[in-house]
Amino acid sequence: MANKKGKNKGYTYRYNESGTVTCRKWVLMPDNTKKQLPATGKTETDARNKLEKKYAEICRQGKEIKSKSYTVKSWCTHWLFDLMPHLKGGTFDGYYSAFKNHIYPEIGKVKIKDLNLSKVQKVVTTVSNKTVISKGKVEKIKGKTVKEIIAPFLQALDFAMEDNLMPYINFKKLNRPKVKKGSREIRNENEQQIVTDYFANRIPDKPFNLFYAPIMVMDARGLRPEECAGLQWQDIDYENDTFWAGRHTVVKNGIYNENHEKIGEHLVVEDSTKSDAGERELPLGIYLSNLFKAKYKEYINKGIIPKPTDFIFINKVGNLYYEQSLRKMYQSLAKKLGISEIGCYSLRHEFATYLAQIEKCDQETFKQLMGWEEIVDTYIHTDNKKKQKAISGIDNQFINEHEQPKEDIICISKKIEIPQKQEMEINRKSNIIQFPTFKVVNQ
Repeated sequence: MANKKGKNKGYTYRYNESGTVTCRKWVLMPDNTKKQLPATGKTETDARNKLEKKYAEICRQGKEIKSKSYTVKSWCTHWLFDLMPHLKGGTFDGYYSAFKNHIYPEIGKVKIKDLNLSKVQKVVTTVSNKTVISKGKVEKIKGKTVKEIIAPFLQALDFAMEDNLMPYINFKKLNRPKVKKGSREIRNENEQQIVTDYFANRIPDKPFNLFYAPIMVMDARGLRPEECAGLQWQDIDYENDTFWAGRHTVVKNGIYNENHEKIGEHLVVEDSTKSDAGERELPLGIYLSNLFKAKYKEYINKGIIPKPTDFIFINKVGNLYYEQSLRKMYQSLAKKLGISEIGCYSLRHEFATYLAQIEKCDQETFKQLMGWEEIVDTYIHTDNKKKQKAISGIDNQFINEHEQPKEDIICISKKIEIPQKQEMEINRKSNIIQFPTFKVVNQ
């Protein structure tokens, strides 16, 4: 339908298919530019009044007012790029990918003011039912992956609710797939010993190669891959037998154009860690001291004199390592040693598990070595063998205490015969359960 002119009012109006009327008017903006402002109402008068109020507010604030009628797509984009630009590397790109590939196709055009629990639940259910091809098989995506997809969406909506841009939704009522706590896999003890023997140069037919030095540092001190990649020569203090970790981190960030479309990637050296506790001083030790000296000598032999601000680990063409490249390095080592290719970040989990179960260090030491503000228990792994070992000490106390039991005391350290068919008798009047008696057989 063609636009109609308001009589001597300096605006045009248009009837919409929904029955509403939209008025448009050219106005002088605070920055001395002319712009056509729109406003929609139930009638022409209503739309015109809204238009005048909108322009009056712009003049009062001295700037253009963005509409608060966000769609899910426009709000999530605004939240990610304008409110959360501090997110690092893989986290930012992961959120962007989750929005683009999973959230926007399902609910991107819906206004956030029209959202409710059922609409959000539908998104969660749809994502949970998606399938992927894993090792030649079609499988549902894991609950952990669903959580990683949904989490930034719910965070963005939390911000919108705080700003009163949408109705309150209780996300605790959402039915989400269960996620196994601490599900990250680590190598078994035999494979851990193989890696230790390799770094200690105890495998005759597989001598240690300095190429794998970053993996050794992560394995011995539990560094994050980006922290290991960010180590500089000035971080090593041979005199005090320490080195600094987390002072610099190397991450791979996405490059986005003005339309918020990802057009590439580039390496970035960050001067901040995940938390203040991430920057920490760690013991150097004889082995790492010799390792860094050997690496320095390697550069000298190539005619390179490292500067204090140079990074310790660089590839053959002089580029920095980052998480993905160090992951590939670990996979290369795993193939060489014939062990599981489960990712270099698992080395940090193994380090935490070793500190907690073998060294039994106090909590403050544990946090400072790991670079944590609070203990992250999901990093500490266990198995049935370790559980049995932990409990055996308690059981031994009972065995020692009852070495010479009285006849009327059941000794759990001796073999007990349990009758095959003997039901519990319940005294209905007194509600007392009478258990069957067990006969103690001396071994």
